[in-house]
Amino acid sequence: MSAASRQKILRVGLLALWALAAAGGLYAWWRSGIPVTGLPDALRTLVAGAGAWGPALYCGAFILRALTLAPASPFVLAAGLIWGPWLGMFWALVGINLSAWAAYGVARVLGREWVAQHETPWMKKAEERLKAAPFFSSMILRLIFIPFDPVNYACGLAGIPFLPYAAGTALGVLPGGMTFAFFGGAWSDPRALAISIGVLVLSLVLAKTLKARHQPG
Repeated sequence: MSAASRQKILRVGLLALWALAAAGGLYAWWRSGIPVTGLPDALRTLVAGAGAWGPALYCGAFILRALTLAPASPFVLAAGLIWGPWLGMFWALVGINLSAWAAYGVARVLGREWVAQHETPWMKKAEERLKAAPFFSSMILRLIFIPFDPVNYACGLAGIPFLPYAAGTALGVLPGGMTFAFFGGAWSDPRALAISIGVLVLSLVLAKTLKARHQPG
């Protein structure tokens, strides 16, 4: 058996394991009976019971969330509930970035080769636009609040360089991370709600301004 065949079999096997793990995670969530709106409080209870290991448990759960395609916003809200607005924002941003790296890595390792062989003209055009300005594209896609995980997987499948992707993501998720973490932290500090709304508005204005300046002509 050739090396290429072994690599293909390995990728298919890993993809099957990932699909089974994702399905198992979603099934466990469904069986728990916890609605999406109840996830932040459930996470707060879980992390609080872990003591000093709480931040590590939180970040680990955030990474696993990306691999099961569970929504990200409840996890960011939970950080504000658990640690308050400022420390919650810190841990939320750590979790956001780690999960973004994980999803990008999975997509690039397992799907990049297949996409390169089967991409349509539309996919090729989108890939070229991402690769033309990977840092800026990653940042803008975060600032305009396009769903988090599709961006992670799309960037991995497109094969854009990791460092520009990671840097653009780190800057681009700051407003969103602050918005949701401060919203969650508003339960302990009502002033955080005003900050949350202000950051959201500034993020949208900044995204529109940067996009207009970057467009040719």
